[in-house]
Amino acid sequence: MDSPGPYETKATEAFYYVTPPEKSWDAKHVEEHLRLYNAPVMDLITIHEAFPGHFVQFLYVKQFPTKTRKLTFSSSNVEGWAHYTEQMMIEEGFGGGDPKIRLAQLEEALLRDCRYIAGIKLHTQGMTVEDGAKFFVEKAFQEPANGYEEARGQRNWLERLGEKIPGYRGFQDRELRRDVDRQLREHLAAELGRLKGLSRDRARGWVDAGKIGALNGFDRLDRQLDGLSQAIRFSDYGATGLFDPVKIGEAELQRLYEFDLSVVDDLAALEAELAALPTPGGDDPAPALDRLLQGVRALDGKWRQREQVIGNVMQGAQPAGA
Repeated sequence: MDSPGPYETKATEAFYYVTPPEKSWDAKHVEEHLRLYNAPVMDLITIHEAFPGHFVQFLYVKQFPTKTRKLTFSSSNVEGWAHYTEQMMIEEGFGGGDPKIRLAQLEEALLRDCRYIAGIKLHTQGMTVEDGAKFFVEKAFQEPANGYEEARGQRNWLERLGEKIPGYRGFQDRELRRDVDRQLREHLAAELGRLKGLSRDRARGWVDAGKIGALNGFDRLDRQLDGLSQAIRFSDYGATGLFDPVKIGEAELQRLYEFDLSVVDDLAALEAELAALPTPGGDDPAPALDRLLQGVRALDGKWRQREQVIGNVMQGAQPAGA
């Protein structure tokens, strides 16, 4: 669930992302993935993520009485609410007593317990990703393909970013922070350029089919992608203190990595939406293009929050050598 921030006034849409099978997966992987995300499980995930879980939860953030409560949160409270709503909805009658719904809720609860254990063991007790995958299959009753993804998901935010951006090293070394930040921004700008190329290919297909009227939506998307690319490529965070000779705590850096990874993931979601655009001879592309435009605007709004995220991270920084 990607909800707008408490002070957002423009990109006010919330997005509920799903994880469809990837094109590179073989038939067995696809079957395992879809078998796990069956209808009862998806009902529970939707309760958790949307209603009355995180979506409703974040609707109320704007009403919090202090800036501190609006801008900071406790994961145990945020996730605790969403997990509570899963069980509460069943107890209040959701599913009409269907045992499949109840089993789905129990399976999801067990999965969270296994994530907790695997996360600790992967980072402190030498568990490998392969061991973690086996643990999720045996103890959480996950499908093999999903067990592996769950184990990979327990890596920290820096490790996940490093998988997405080849050579990414993080901000721990203060001498390299400027280069690392530039590497991240250039990667994101290059991905946006690639999306713009995909969009133009789709537009060309509509033009070749004689559907000139579709060009307006594609042109607007092209301009929005280009504007976001420029904003990312030429961002300057010198004033935040990120490049100063200071020591930044690991916990603070993980928050920055988490934010940056969410931007990378949002780009991937936009690519999936772009790939799903109707082809000539199919539905009118205008509604799908409007949704894409909203997604790009939301990502633009999120990126503009990065300076504030960095500022919050730097509040806990200490002089080098301290």
